Amino acid sequence: TLYIEPGVTILYDQGRAITAEDGGVMARGTKELPIIFTASAKSPLPGFYASAVRFTKPTKVNSAFAYCVVKYAETAFDIHYGAPEISYCLIASNSQNGIFCRNDAAPKITYSTFLNNLGEGAIKSIGMSRPRINFNNFLKNEIADVQAFSTIQVDATQNWWGKDPPGAMNVFKDNDDSIRINPWLAAPEANAFSPKE
Repeated sequence: TLYIEPGVTILYDQGRAITAEDGGVMARGTKELPIIFTASAKSPLPGFYASAVRFTKPTKVNSAFAYCVVKYAETAFDIHYGAPEISYCLIASNSQNGIFCRNDAAPKITYSTFLNNLGEGAIKSIGMSRPRINFNNFLKNEIADVQAFSTIQVDATQNWWGKDPPGAMNVFKDNDDSIRINPWLAAPEANAFSPKE
């Protein structure tokens, strides 16, 4: 298990990522001392590096990310397997996805802010992945806030989608059973982490 202390900044060179194979990452920052995952360039653009963390093999190790800021990756968290907890994070300005859930990945995603993610948007779920997505704020993400192509219904209730009621562009789904967003929040989630830029 890789432990990352509060207040640490990790700078990625082009195309790089932390890859967890039968292991995990514990990155628990604080509101005052968040952990920053970002590009090593002085003036980075979205997609400068591959991912903050990629989970590429099944693991029994639980991973957790709290009070983290992840910016300028292609995909902030690329989760092939496992059930990491991602809470109180800012996931912003990534070029392809904020979080990509594959296979039978089952991350728990709460109290986070997804902002200005490009490509396919904030969160994409495929295969038999079953992310739980609750109490988050989705703002200005391209294409869709959540794309649901999993064969298992995705629980995306109690989120703020930028407006009340959510619009058709907030969620892109394979079918009506792909994702459940009702009930949603009528105002932004006040407890979601969103540090000042």
